[in-house]
Amino acid sequence: MSATAFVTEAAVARAAQAVGAAIDAAADRGAVDVRLENAAALAAAKVKVAVEEPALRAAAQLFEVGGASATRAGNAHDRHWRNLRTLFSHNPTLYKSRALGEVAVNGTDLPESGFF
Repeated sequence: MSATAFVTEAAVARAAQAVGAAIDAAADRGAVDVRLENAAALAAAKVKVAVEEPALRAAAQLFEVGGASATRAGNAHDRHWRNLRTLFSHNPTLYKSRALGEVAVNGTDLPESGFF
């Protein structure tokens, strides 16, 4: 679990840098830099696709290593799995994976939808 957390944190930090650069550029210029905005969306999509399965697996492992006490309602450990599942359900991995493939193979832009 700690290795998954380490890699996930690194990936999220890298995507956050891209998002921060886009926000900073927009604030400095008073206008959105489409290139930086697209780079941020691409980084965030890659992170989502890459970490979904390992994150869910790590959240489920919490119950395996914690034993019966991990299931106590007072501990609320189930919230981690539930929060991940909810987040990932609202952002379809198949859709993002296909779009990332289109970008990598065909050089297309990401779709301009709420999922990105």
